[in-house]
Formats: sequence, structure tokens, C-alpha cells
Amino acid sequence: VLTSANDKSRLQETLSQYRSCKAYSRTFRSSLRYNSSFVGRDYKQLMQILPVCLRSTFDFAENSLLGLTNRCIERVGSLASLLYMRSISSNVEAYLQKIELLTDKLNEVCLTLDNHCIQHNIPPPFVSTAPKTHFLTHLKDDIRRFGLAVHFETEHGEQFNKFIREELLLTNRHFS
Repeated sequence: VLTSANDKSRLQETLSQYRSCKAYSRTFRSSLRYNSSFVGRDYKQLMQILPVCLRSTFDFAENSLLGLTNRCIERVGSLASLLYMRSISSNVEAYLQKIELLTDKLNEVCLTLDNHCIQHNIPPPFVSTAPKTHFLTHLKDDIRRFGLAVHFETEHGEQFNKFIREELLLTNRHFS
């Protein structure tokens, strides 16, 4: 969405204000400096600060490409703040209703973004037809069946496999 180097550098300057904030982990703060993958809590924090950074850095209309993208990121941040909870002690049904409401809003804004791209001949990838977006429609039932999402997500397992593979490759490919 940010195509010019000037826009990207302006966003990096805004994000640099968060690099000195001690409320965030050192890993998160250093990841803001580089293009790296955000996992777990760091991803949730990025999704929560990125819309604020975009709004404070750029002037955009709500129905523009950047405005619709920002709304998607806001919805992901709201949903992530609920999904990365370790336990729910009471009002489980209210929690599930809130999850369902947020997933519906996210799907709605993703579809709006895709329709905007189609109308303005902006090339894919389209978000609303992606399999991961479809999985959101089953999230409430999956949480009811398997527990909170943080307990059945696969990102940490995939990261663990990456570290094992790196250690195996350090042995001159002798796997014993």
C-alpha cells in the first residue's frame, strides 16, 4: 500500500518513537527496526500500534486503499487482543459472542477492501477469499471445541521446527 520510499521512511520514523518505549519487549523493539516476522504477543502489539502510526503519519480518506487497509489492521488488532488471552474465568459466552462480532467485522472490512481493489483495478492478492480469512468464520466453534486460540495455534511449533532444522544443518549435514 505504501509504494514510495518516502512514505515508507515516514512510517519508519513514526515507528522509531516506539523503539525506546520500555513497555515493549526488547525483541519487539528491535524488530521494529528491521523487516522481520512478528510472533505471538509481538504481532498483537504491532497490530495495535500500527493503525495509530498510520493515522498520525498520513492523511487519507476512510474509503481510500490506505484507509481500508488501516481499518483491516485495526480489526485484526482488536481480534488479536482477545485471541492472545491465556484463560477465561467467567462469561465465556460473552467472550465468544465478542469474538464472533469481531470476526464478522473483520470479514466485512476485508470484503470492502477487495471490492475497492476490484473497482479501481488494483491487482490481487485479495484478502476476503483467502483460506485464513475463511477460518475466522469457524473461530468461535473452534474455541468452544479446543479452548482458547493461543493453545491451538501452530506458529510456535513451526518456529521450534525452524530452530531444530538450523541445528541439524550446523552439523555438516551429519544427522547423528
